[in-house]
Amino acid sequence: MCSYSEQDYKLALEESFNFSSFKSEEQKIATECIASEKYKNIIISMATQSGKSLCYQLPRTALQRSGVVLVISPNISLITNQVAYLSDLRIPVTSLTGITPRLVRRDLIDRLEDSKANPYQFLYLTPEMLIKGSESIRFLIETMMADGDISLIVMDDAHMIIDTGIDFRHCFSEMRTIRKMFPDIPWVALTTASLESIKMIGKALNMEDPKIIKGPSTRKNIFYDVRKIPVNSSIKELIEDLIESDKKQEKHVTKKIYDSGIIYCQMNQEADRIAEELCESGISSESFYGTKNECNLILKNWKDGKFPVLVATEQSFGLGINRNPLKYVVHMTSPKNMRAFYQQSGRIDTFPGFSRLVYQANGLVSKEIIDYATHNGCRHQYIANYFGDEAIEPCKDNCDNCLKSERINRKRKSSEN
Repeated sequence: MCSYSEQDYKLALEESFNFSSFKSEEQKIATECIASEKYKNIIISMATQSGKSLCYQLPRTALQRSGVVLVISPNISLITNQVAYLSDLRIPVTSLTGITPRLVRRDLIDRLEDSKANPYQFLYLTPEMLIKGSESIRFLIETMMADGDISLIVMDDAHMIIDTGIDFRHCFSEMRTIRKMFPDIPWVALTTASLESIKMIGKALNMEDPKIIKGPSTRKNIFYDVRKIPVNSSIKELIEDLIESDKKQEKHVTKKIYDSGIIYCQMNQEADRIAEELCESGISSESFYGTKNECNLILKNWKDGKFPVLVATEQSFGLGINRNPLKYVVHMTSPKNMRAFYQQSGRIDTFPGFSRLVYQANGLVSKEIIDYATHNGCRHQYIANYFGDEAIEPCKDNCDNCLKSERINRKRKSSEN
């Protein structure tokens, strides 16, 4: 087991990642657990934008650990983002995905096969590439494991093993077979999940007695609200309602609709129509889906500030793509579950912003979303309870329900005086 001092971590953060400190105590603890080599199974559950990736990146990069860290990630956009981020920091990293050109793929495999010449610290891979890719990739990974060239395996967005399609779960479950062959390699699962889901993830990945690090789910910088609308409301009406409510929401929402934001919907046609209505209302926006090259250009222009609002389908927009500052996230259609809603709204990061769920009482809404939308109490309390956090006090004025109660109380006190 390895032991590092507070000064070691401080220098590592500053010199390799340009951070003065850890984002949270949970991030620090998780990083220390991985660096210590004490645990073979670790599950890290922290909020979106809380810096889960740093927990495994810092020990390998800044603390001079050996071996390649293999990161299995289900999202190509996330992989692309992480590779670009680490490359900008001059950290040796590469990836093998379905969009990697064949000649580049062959060259990477040749480099990785030679453990002495291998220059990489991190290898990002999609589960499909590992299980359904070429025999050469499967053989490469198994050889690297057998030779001791892989020091850590990270399963990113591990919750997807329990709430996605059969095909994806199969790819993840196949990892257990590989794992049984090489039991000495430590595994880390990264997620944003409730306590119940964390237990399911551990069971699905055959993690025996995993070390669990769970951060709080409360996002004090986000104002949560729900707009209940008639089932047959048009997109034009939804946009008009969004702009109109923006003028009324006092400090929480005012003028943010004209700043950087993401609007989620389900279908490509919806994304086009929403973007069109926003543009007609004087809010520059683009719909986000289509080919890789089209999406990359749109994403780059959005991150560069060439237009403020990105209208994306949930399927097309990667879990790890961020823009700072992001002022709001609006769900024009209901997300598939509460975890998806929480993750997507959490892109707001540490900046003050608002999250809106547009709720239509139809058969297309999951029970979790119905419960959240129809909840009459504090929405921050609801989210904390959903994720199994310790009980918290009502936010008072940082969600629509509490703000409404606060206004009623003020009026009552005013009338009494």
